[in-house]
Amino acid sequence: MQDQVNKDQQSVSELHSQATSAAQSTADAEAKVAAAKQATAAAEKSMDIAGAKADVDKAQSDVSTAKSTVTEAQTVADKAAADKANASQTADNAKANLNKTTANINAVKSDLDKTKADTANAQSNLTTAQVGVANAQKVLDNAKNTSTVNLAAEGISVTVSDAAKAAAASLLTGNANNSKFLSENLVAIARGLKITYKPTAADWSQNLNYTDTTKSYKGQTIGVSSIEYVDAFKTLSDAQKTHFEDIYLAVINSIRTQLGMPGIISADTVNGTTKVAAVGPTDTAGGFTLYARAFYPAKQNDGNIKWLDRVPANPITTYNMALLKDNLINYSVLQTLTSNDTDGFQGVYAASVLQPILGFSKTKEATKVLADKISFQSGGPLLFLSIDIATVNNDATYTSSANIPALEAALADAKIKLTSAQTALTTVQSKQAAAQSVYDQAAARHADAQAAYSKAVIVQQTAVNAKSYADNALATAETTLTKAETTLAAAQKVLEESQQDLTVKQAKLNAARAAQSAAEKNLATAQTKQTEADTAVTDAKAQRDKDQAALQAAKNKLTSAKQAVTYAEANLYRLNHSQDVLAAAKDAQAKAEAALATAQTAVDQAEKTLSIRQADLTTAQDVTTKAKVALAAANANLANAQAHLEASKQALKIAQVAESLAENISRQQHRLDSEAKAKADGYRIVGGRVVDYGGKPVAGWTVINGQMVDMYGNVIARVATKASVKKTSFNNDVSVDSRMTRLHGTASLPQAGEQRTSGLSVFGLVVVAILGMFGYSQRKRRV
Repeated sequence: MQDQVNKDQQSVSELHSQATSAAQSTADAEAKVAAAKQATAAAEKSMDIAGAKADVDKAQSDVSTAKSTVTEAQTVADKAAADKANASQTADNAKANLNKTTANINAVKSDLDKTKADTANAQSNLTTAQVGVANAQKVLDNAKNTSTVNLAAEGISVTVSDAAKAAAASLLTGNANNSKFLSENLVAIARGLKITYKPTAADWSQNLNYTDTTKSYKGQTIGVSSIEYVDAFKTLSDAQKTHFEDIYLAVINSIRTQLGMPGIISADTVNGTTKVAAVGPTDTAGGFTLYARAFYPAKQNDGNIKWLDRVPANPITTYNMALLKDNLINYSVLQTLTSNDTDGFQGVYAASVLQPILGFSKTKEATKVLADKISFQSGGPLLFLSIDIATVNNDATYTSSANIPALEAALADAKIKLTSAQTALTTVQSKQAAAQSVYDQAAARHADAQAAYSKAVIVQQTAVNAKSYADNALATAETTLTKAETTLAAAQKVLEESQQDLTVKQAKLNAARAAQSAAEKNLATAQTKQTEADTAVTDAKAQRDKDQAALQAAKNKLTSAKQAVTYAEANLYRLNHSQDVLAAAKDAQAKAEAALATAQTAVDQAEKTLSIRQADLTTAQDVTTKAKVALAAANANLANAQAHLEASKQALKIAQVAESLAENISRQQHRLDSEAKAKADGYRIVGGRVVDYGGKPVAGWTVINGQMVDMYGNVIARVATKASVKKTSFNNDVSVDSRMTRLHGTASLPQAGEQRTSGLSVFGLVVVAILGMFGYSQRKRRV
C-alpha cells in the first residue's frame, strides 16, 4: 500500500511538470496571436492612404505640442530648483541662528537657575532665622512666665480685684519706701485676692497611699481627718510633691501677672540677694483652723468637701487628691496671702507674707523677673511653705532650667542672624532680578529665531514640494513626447506602406491574416493540451489522496491489532501466575492480622495504665485541694495576725498621741490659769522678782531673761496696759495690739531696701497652730 502511494506521488509530480509546460506553450501562443493581430491591423491601415496621412498629421501635431510642454515644464523645474536652493540656504541660516540663541539661553538660564537656587537658599535661611527668633522669643516668654500648670484644669481659680490691681499700680509707680503707703496698699492687695479650689472628678478618683481604718469609736469607723494631711502629703511621690510646688508657683505667678508684674522663674537653687519667707497656716480669723483639731471630710452633692466636727455616717477611709488639695489650697498656706477680716490683723499678716513674694522688700524689685525656689517643710502636724526669692539681675545668682540673661542673649543673636538673612535675601533677589531680565531678553531672541526657523522650514518644504511637482510634470511631458514621437514614427511607417502598390499591400494583408489565423489555431491547440494536463494532475492528486487514506486506515487497524495482542499476552500471564498472586495476598493478610492483634494488645495495656494514672491523679487532686484549703487558712490567719499587729500599732500610736495631748492640755491649762491670775492680781517684775499689786512677791514665780515664769515653767507675757498700745504701723518699733500680737509679739514689715529680719517665725506659727488645736472658740472655714 505504501508503494502505491509513492507511485501516485511520482505520477502527480510528472503530470504537474507537463501541465506547467503546457501553460508556457499557451502563453507563447497568446503572444504570437497578439503580434499577428497587430500586423493584421497595420496591414489593414496601409490600405487607407488618406487615413494614414491623417494619422501622421495628428501624430506630428501631438509631437509639437509635447515638445512645447516639455520646454515649459523644464523652465518651471529650473525655477523650482533655484527656489529650493534659496529656501534651503535660508533654513540653514535660520537653524544656525536658532542654535546660537539656544546656546545663549541655556547659558543665561544656568545663571538664572543659580540665582534662583541662591534666592531659595536665602529664603530658607530667612525662614530658619525667623523661626529661630520666634522660638527664642517663645522660650524667653515662657521663661518669664514659668508656670505651665493649667490651674483651671486643676480646679483652682485665682482672681484679683480691680482695687488690688490699682493698689499694685500705686506701689509700682509710687513711693514704696514709705511704710504707711506700703502697708496700706499691700493690705488692699490681700483683700482683693481670692484663691479657691473645687475638687475635680480626677482628684476624687486619685487615691493616695494613706488609709486609716483602724480608728473606731464604739464600733464605728472614724476614717481620715484634717490633722492627718501631713502624713498623707508625705506618702506622695517626688513627682507629685514637685507638682504641688509647681501649683503654688503657678498661683503666685498668676497673682503677680494679674497685678501687672513680670512673671516668675522656677529656680532649682537661689543664692545671693535672697529673701526667705517661711509661711504656715495660722489662726488669723480668731477661731479654729482646719488643723486645730480633727475634722472629718464629707463629699457634697456638688463635688465640694465639707469638713465636719463629727464623724459622718459614711466616713472616708482613704486620703485622696481632692482631700489633700482642699487642705493645701482652701485652708493652708495660700490662704495667708488673702484677707477678709475686719479687725485688721489678718490683712497685716497677709501683707507681711505678700511683701517679699511680690517683690516689695527691695526698691524696684517688683518690676523685675524673680527667681523662686518653693519647697514644703513639715513642722509637727503642719506643713510650712519655704520660698527662696532672688531678683534676676546682677545682684543674685540662681540655677534654673530657664536662664533669662542667656535666653535674652540667644534672642539677640537670633535677631542678628535674622537681619543678616534678610540682607542676604535682598542681595540675591536683586541678582535674580538682573539674571531674570537677561534671560527674558535671551528668551525673546530665541523665540524670534524659533519663529524664523519654523517659517524657513515651511518655505523650504514648499519649495521642495514645488520642485518635486515640476520634476514630475517635466517627466510626464517627456514621457508624452516620447509616446508622441513613437506614434509619429509608426504612423509615418504606415503612411509609407500605404503608398506602396495595392497588389503588394493586399498580399501583405492576406499574409498577415493567414498568420493570425494560424496563430489562433496554435493557441487553441495549446489551450486544449493545457486543459488536458490540468485534468490529469487533478485526477492523479485524487488517486493519491484516496490511496493515502487507505494506507492510514490500514495503519490504524495494525495499531489496534498490536494492542489486542499485548492485552491478550497480559491476560495469559496473569492466568499462568494466578496461584502465586493468591498466595502472596494471603500472606500479606496474615501479617496484617498479626499486626492488628499486637496493636490491640498495646491499646488494652494503655487503657489499663490510663485507668491507674487517672486514679492517681484523682488522689493527687484531692491532696492538692486540701493543701490549697490549708494554705488559704494559713494566709487568712497571717492576714488576721498582721491586721491585729497594725491595729496594735495604731492603738499604741493613739495612746501616745493622747498622752502627749493630755500633757499639752495640762501645761497649756496651767499657763492660761497663770495668765489669768497674773492679769487679775497685777503681776509685774520689780527688782528682779515677780510681785502683785501690793508689791508682795508671788510664791513659786521667777524672772528669767526679763520674762515672768510661773511655777510650771511657762513664760507669761506681761499684762498690756492702755499706755503701751499704739497705732498699727510697719515700723519695727511699733507693736500691733491684737490677739496674734499677744501670742507672738510684734508684727512688722521691713521697709523697702531692708532684709526681712522680723515677723512670724516658724516656731511662732507652730505655737499658734498648737493653741488652735485645743481651741477656745468655734471653727471658721476660710475660702
